[in-house]
Amino acid sequence: MKDLGKFATAFGLQYEILEYSYTTGHMNMFAFPKNACFFFDLDETISTVEYLEHNYDNIIEAFKFTNKSFIFLPKEVNLSNPVETYEYYLPRLSSLHEALDIGLKRTASLPCKELYGRILKSIGYKGLSRTGFIISSNHNLYVLGVDHINFFHKDGTIVENLIMYLRNQAVAESHARDAFGSINYILENVDQETKDKINQIETQLKQLKKSGQLLLVLPVLQELLSEHTEINLNTVSQIHIDSNYSITLPSFNNLEVKMSHLTKSVYILFYSNPKGIDLNDLKRFKNILFEIYLKISPLSDLDKINKSVEDIVNVETKAIYTHISRVKSAFLKLMDYEFAKHYIIDGESHGSSFKGISILQKDSDS
Repeated sequence: MKDLGKFATAFGLQYEILEYSYTTGHMNMFAFPKNACFFFDLDETISTVEYLEHNYDNIIEAFKFTNKSFIFLPKEVNLSNPVETYEYYLPRLSSLHEALDIGLKRTASLPCKELYGRILKSIGYKGLSRTGFIISSNHNLYVLGVDHINFFHKDGTIVENLIMYLRNQAVAESHARDAFGSINYILENVDQETKDKINQIETQLKQLKKSGQLLLVLPVLQELLSEHTEINLNTVSQIHIDSNYSITLPSFNNLEVKMSHLTKSVYILFYSNPKGIDLNDLKRFKNILFEIYLKISPLSDLDKINKSVEDIVNVETKAIYTHISRVKSAFLKLMDYEFAKHYIIDGESHGSSFKGISILQKDSDS
């Protein structure tokens, strides 16, 4: 950050630049938040903490004009029930559900001094500062170490002056906010219930990021993964369909993907044809789809079963697209698109008539 070193010198602060590498994949969501200012205090300085607690609302309001979010743990620690959100973005975590839940509850009960220590260790900070601010900007972490004297500076508290500095930086530079990418394509043809759930989960994740609670998750994850070296959180699961036609994902703690009988029949048809199917040739698969639906459906009326199958294999009715969309919704209710895309029925390009299940197509090509 421009002139931050000069700012530190002017107020007698310790100044360090921390080398920090952001991870790839969804593990990155547990990394240090981008565009954030995190306060830490290993000495539990009463006067400093009391000042931040008393002025917390005003500080948060002032930070809105800095393009940074202010993170102060004593006001924010609440890890009551976020595990489901984490598992949505990293389904492999479901195999560690109980251990992660226990670890997070244990972490939430720790005194702030220990929480700060765990966070600093998880991001690799080994400097001398015991109280101060860590500021993230442009993939770098900057550490400003403070003490009681320079925190309550004669020209105003260091917080007030830091806010003024960051506001000037925000005006002088065009900082990009940390935002989710466009999900228009992801939500295309997805039912409203699924859209609402995705929006709810994304809102919760944004709040967890902004509050800094995700920083408390990383140390717990690091400990669990060191004990379970066989688990790679970025890997995908194979698909398993049992004799009862239940669709599960074994590596995701046998997560079951629920669909209606007819939609499930369509999915199993594509599962049985791993290289994919051209929808223009769907009528060739009518008898196979009929046999699948006959086994799965509770219906005994063969005419109704046959009519449903005929509607699907006749592309002009567009019934097949309805069920492809329902498959997409079924997976997106359970996991983020970065994982769901391996399991949904889709084409290599938008609008392509040749559709398949990505993870099966890759296996059949290898």
